[in-house]
Amino acid sequence: MSFLKQALLVLLLCCCIAKPAQTAALKQFVNSAQGYSLSIPASSHIDQSFPTVRDVFSTEDLVIEVYFDDLSKQRANFDDYIYYGNKMLSLSERHNLTADHAETVNGYSAHTTVWQRQKLSKLSKDRNYYQSTAIRRNSQEIVTLLFKSTQPIDAQPYLQSFQLLPQTAKLKSIRKFGKSKTLMNAATKAKFEELFGNKAPLTWGIFEPNAVSSFFHLEQKEAQLDHKFKVALRYQSIGNLVPLFLLEQAEQQGRILELTLSTTYAANPDALKAGGRDPNLTIAYDILDGKFDNYLEFYAQQLKGFDKPILFRLNNEMNGDWCWYSAFYTARDSDIYKQLWVYLHDFFSKRQVQNLIWVWNPHDKSFPEFAWNHAFAYYPGDEYVDVVGMTGYNTGNYFAGESWREFKEIYDPLYAEYCANFDKPFIIGEFASASYGGNKAAWISAMFKNIKDYPRIKVAVWWSGIDRDSNGIPGRIYLINDTPATVAAMKQGLKAYN
Repeated sequence: MSFLKQALLVLLLCCCIAKPAQTAALKQFVNSAQGYSLSIPASSHIDQSFPTVRDVFSTEDLVIEVYFDDLSKQRANFDDYIYYGNKMLSLSERHNLTADHAETVNGYSAHTTVWQRQKLSKLSKDRNYYQSTAIRRNSQEIVTLLFKSTQPIDAQPYLQSFQLLPQTAKLKSIRKFGKSKTLMNAATKAKFEELFGNKAPLTWGIFEPNAVSSFFHLEQKEAQLDHKFKVALRYQSIGNLVPLFLLEQAEQQGRILELTLSTTYAANPDALKAGGRDPNLTIAYDILDGKFDNYLEFYAQQLKGFDKPILFRLNNEMNGDWCWYSAFYTARDSDIYKQLWVYLHDFFSKRQVQNLIWVWNPHDKSFPEFAWNHAFAYYPGDEYVDVVGMTGYNTGNYFAGESWREFKEIYDPLYAEYCANFDKPFIIGEFASASYGGNKAAWISAMFKNIKDYPRIKVAVWWSGIDRDSNGIPGRIYLINDTPATVAAMKQGLKAYN
């Protein structure tokens, strides 16, 4: 082989080897409220929609997310933060961990983790190369830079530019509200206006565990409470068929189903109880790789065939680590949750499914309480959400670490935070009070009084069930009719809504 041919072959081979992307032209960004400066690509789109949680800088190929954590109110330290964020990296076969070490960044103590995963076929721009660098501001505060790229990236120019600054300004959101692009038929638009219009009254709903194929047990409770619930909550796991019979029965009785679909196999729906390796660990990736398209195709046909309004609540409580679709299981990348949501929204829209009202519904508390797991980090965008949900339970104090919380204590701060960040109608997708730790009947009476202070909450759904401990003993009794006092308080409060 000639010298020229050898040189060309070497050049060709070098071009085929993945190399870190060259850093684009940079500009300096300063956040005086959170107290840092950073060089970012000059062409970056800057997103400060949720400034208490994070800043996001994005180009076509690169995203830099900057998260802000104060651990002073948590039972956690810097080491806990690193350990918990990296915990699932070694368990999932989709993640390839390539670096994990302590380092110094511009004189600041830090910890860097680098990993990657295979590309997902349904994402046109899959940023599957990651680097997370957590930088200590002090013993309690952490600023984390999370890099996501379509190709390997050299993060050093960005890290070398990073500086911590005095926090001299007030936080200010520059969020611009947008309208949903959900396609709705005439009946669904009318139902949306009936339930969620500005002048719509508060409507009550219920989860009845036995309402799987009929409303027989629900009707018994309604007779006891002298109230007809217009919204009924039903759960589904991926692989289930649309519950057409129950939907038809609800329609005939003047109800609407809050159909909650979890992209989780039914065998181990609780990620914390399952532990370790499980098929659910990669299910979000599998959906975005097209492995569930045949199922989704049939599911869409069933929804379209029913053609009457449905409250469609997808992957609720995503900021809880008991949910397989939490970012805890996708290596802190909440974009996977959002991309899955958008993929399903578009999938159904393209197939002319026009009877869904899309409900996005986090938990009021994030577990863990780190910024990368904050509820707002999972928001798919105004164009993909019709109703914003809230879920806040008074869990009582049966379980260690839990305490009795009054309805007002839960929903005053939650309602204020959501009003400041969303221009959508609200639904309490599920809530209840447990029985251990206080006076449940008094809690209910106060709830009916206080809920009137939240006019943007248009629907409230009571979760009438039981959470048991590891020995099967009832720990959180949320039943709507567990005692005569509970029944009396509910019956009295519901009178105003008959």
